[in-house]
Amino acid sequence: MERIAEFLEGLALPVFLAVAGGIAKSSRQHEQKNWREFVSDIIVSAFAGIVVHLVLQDHGLPGSQEAALIAIAGYSGPVVLDALSRAEIKLIEKVLGEKVVRPGRRRGSDKQD
Repeated sequence: MERIAEFLEGLALPVFLAVAGGIAKSSRQHEQKNWREFVSDIIVSAFAGIVVHLVLQDHGLPGSQEAALIAIAGYSGPVVLDALSRAEIKLIEKVLGEKVVRPGRRRGSDKQD
């Protein structure tokens, strides 16, 4: 239980940075959003920041560079998650030696998400 608490405590700063990135992007958008859309965008930003933080953990980047990348991930939200998803699928395909068929897609489909 103590390890889980330490892990969650270690996510506080990355979540803050990613949420700040999401708020920065939201403040630049000119269309009006309701609270539900705003909260949804912030949740996606926080998740993107957590994922990027976890990916970067073992790469030994200086803290300031990691912080900047996490904030940018929060700003870019879904775009970052889509890019990481495509990279992960390519890695899995390389390891398995065959194409991964995603739900709703046919084998041999060249269409990219």
